[in-house]
Order: sequence, then structure tokens, then C-alpha cells
Amino acid sequence: MRLAKGGVDEAHWTAIDGGFEFRFSLYLMNLVEMTKPDGETILGYFRGFDRHTGGLAVSQVADSSSLRRGIGARKLLRFRKLQVNRLGEAHVVEREPRLWRGEICGAPRGPA
Repeated sequence: MRLAKGGVDEAHWTAIDGGFEFRFSLYLMNLVEMTKPDGETILGYFRGFDRHTGGLAVSQVADSSSLRRGIGARKLLRFRKLQVNRLGEAHVVEREPRLWRGEICGAPRGPA
């Protein structure tokens, strides 16, 4: 796996190794909050990632047809995933287990 970087050939992307820490998975329509370097905070639903430009796309919370594209992922001051409970309250997802086909992976296993 590699970190995508806009305008750079994939062979030159940074390899993801043991020096990186897994925080959470991100899927379409997950609620996210991003803070840009200029201080602007964007709250919306994750809609995709453009591997050629390195930009994120989100839709507004109130209008899912309104897309905002080209949000530079590498320069964000903060990127948080939020979970909404049944009462409509949003809570920050600090960490979640890394899963592969329903099993926790990436962590040492105990004796069999």
C-alpha cells in the first residue's frame, strides 16, 4: 500500500510500512470533519478520493447532491471521522480495530 500524491507517478508514492498507525477505516457516506490550513472547517459525508490529484470529495450534510471536490488531504490540519448515534448525536471516532474479512488483523495473535 502507498500514500497517494497528486501529480506524482504511483511508483514514487510513499510506501505504508510499520511506521504508520492505523486509526480507522473510511467508507462512502461516513461523516467526516476536516480543518484546512486557512482555518476553514468542513463537515460532510465522504464521497470519494481522486488518486490523480490527491483530493477528497465530500457532500454537505443537508444536501447530499452538493459535492465539494479537490480538498487537499495532505495539508489538512485535522481530519476526523464521526459516528452518529440513534439520537442524532455525532461523536468522534478516535480509533477502531482494523478488520480483514471480519477478523481483526495487524495485531499480534495470542497462542492458538
